[in-house]
Amino acid sequence: MDELRRWPSVQRSRGGPELTDHYAFVGILNSRHKQALGVPPLEDHLTREGASRRCGRTVVDLKTGDLVHSVTVGGIVEDIYDILMLPGVQRPIALGSKTDDTRRVISI
Repeated sequence: MDELRRWPSVQRSRGGPELTDHYAFVGILNSRHKQALGVPPLEDHLTREGASRRCGRTVVDLKTGDLVHSVTVGGIVEDIYDILMLPGVQRPIALGSKTDDTRRVISI
């Protein structure tokens, strides 16, 4: 596997990035938690690159290695734990765990 892109943070998901067509969807987490994950310290790299820790998701074109889209998440959210593709789904929704909506959903 060839290196296409580097991030100033840690990629984290269950099975690696989600792939569709020629794009990789990558969840990245704030490298503040790097010691708990057994990841080597990134502070030197961040300093050299003039970058800061961040959390979010990126989309990379696997043919060119270009970063085609990026979303940075802030506030109380510090980690993106997984990225999941939903092929064919046009209007996905997320239900809050503290609402009555979850009682009305039937999943088969």
